[in-house]
Amino acid sequence: MIDQNVIKNLIIKLHELIDRENSRGLEKIDETIYKQAQNILQELSKYRDMDVVYDRQYQIIYESFSKLIRIRMAKIGMMVLNDRELFKEYLTEEEYRFYQSMKELISEYRSKFLDVKRTVKVEITQDIQEYFDISGNKRGPYKVGEVIEIEPEEAEWMVSEGKARRLD
Repeated sequence: MIDQNVIKNLIIKLHELIDRENSRGLEKIDETIYKQAQNILQELSKYRDMDVVYDRQYQIIYESFSKLIRIRMAKIGMMVLNDRELFKEYLTEEEYRFYQSMKELISEYRSKFLDVKRTVKVEITQDIQEYFDISGNKRGPYKVGEVIEIEPEEAEWMVSEGKARRLD
């Protein structure tokens, strides 16, 4: 059986952590509280069908522990979205992996949708002899049917002159 003082102290500690997390930024957290909550939940799960008190204690600890984790995950997510760096020592090992994964996913998402496209794909519809563009770069020659990627301004000129058609 589980010592009732240990259960009581864990519930108090979880509620204190929830209150601190609700009122401040991301707090440094002692990982042992996570392990302790997991161990006690595991132990209580063995007895919850036999005793309503153990069942209720399980529910209270589970709900409190879940709430603490949700609050911390939400804060980590908001910090990633707002490009704020987090110090590893403020996070549990699992939270740090979550943070790193979120950073990577958000970065991929942003680059996919927010990066400015610097080239345009066109198909040449008339042969174009070698020439110099507005920046002084040598271009061409291009043959009919050739597909090239060029700067938007250059593509606009080619399309307006009937020498190419946009593909994207």
